[in-house]
Amino acid sequence: MTLSSLPAPLVAVLFGLLTGIPSALFVLRFLGQLDPEEYTTPGAFFRPSILTFSCVLPLAYSFQFGLSAHFWVYSILGVLFLTASFIDLYSYILPDELIYPTMLFAPLASLFLLHMPANQCFGGAVLGAGFFILLQFAYRKLRGIEGLGTGDIKLMFALGALTGLHLLPIAVLLACISTLIAAAVADLAGKKLSLHSQMPFGPFLCLGTALTLLYGTDIMNWYLKLVL
Repeated sequence: MTLSSLPAPLVAVLFGLLTGIPSALFVLRFLGQLDPEEYTTPGAFFRPSILTFSCVLPLAYSFQFGLSAHFWVYSILGVLFLTASFIDLYSYILPDELIYPTMLFAPLASLFLLHMPANQCFGGAVLGAGFFILLQFAYRKLRGIEGLGTGDIKLMFALGALTGLHLLPIAVLLACISTLIAAAVADLAGKKLSLHSQMPFGPFLCLGTALTLLYGTDIMNWYLKLVL
């Protein structure tokens, strides 16, 4: 029995289980290297949450793309994005040892495995990172404090290379919407947020990008039909 003979959803779940455990261990090891006041200790839902996401995302990719190159590229890079997202969630840090590889492999995979046009790939990467550099500069000038980390800029370079220039706005929009939803849920749960409250943006950028890779083309087509 070969891997290609197995049902795509089964391969996806197995992939998620095999990568989810090392991902969780990496998060715990990274946080353990920080001073206790620099991070929030993961609670009881940490392991179930990261294992769930590790399985659900490849499963969704398998339904959309089968066991094609898109499935493997998105799932493998997704392991790095997911691990970085959980670290960011608990410590507001996007580790360079996870983000730098994605900055290298995302453009290479998009160009040579997914056959994305170079202008789409590098346009998405450069415009995504450049837009966030401008946001960081503007926030610093207006508020006098850092509102967007450099890690988010580097992350956006990798994510933009995956979405391409044409789907980049959808990824950013979905990231912003998911951030607002999370803030609303936190507020309903009794955690009052203000303009000075911290909220990691990395996990929502990754979520918005994952949704875009799955449904971005459908969303774009629906929007174009709506306005044209």
